[in-house]
Amino acid sequence: MGLCFRPDWVVCSTAYITDYGYYVPRMAGDTKESVKFHSACVTLHGPDSDSVYPIRQAVSYAVDTGARYAFIITDAELVVLRVTSMHTGSGIATTRPQRLAQPVQFGHALHLSTGTVIS
Repeated sequence: MGLCFRPDWVVCSTAYITDYGYYVPRMAGDTKESVKFHSACVTLHGPDSDSVYPIRQAVSYAVDTGARYAFIITDAELVVLRVTSMHTGSGIATTRPQRLAQPVQFGHALHLSTGTVIS
């Protein structure tokens, strides 16, 4: 998980405990005010608007904690998200030439400039 961003909520269950005795996160969640987030705004404004940022934030919390579900809770509603991965294919990368790494030169170099003019 990232150093700066942590979910407001993590839901665990006693049915899911690691061999080391730690609880396994089942859901990661975030709290928002309904004046700042409402699920209808995502539908109205589309997936490229700023209203989708809380959803992206909750999904990133789920991915970071290894949870399959995420949620956003406000004073007006609860939005539950299921996080799945989807294979997207190789895209255009297979048709492009592969970049070759440039050799790294170590040491110092002296470059004299004879074109400097003082005015």
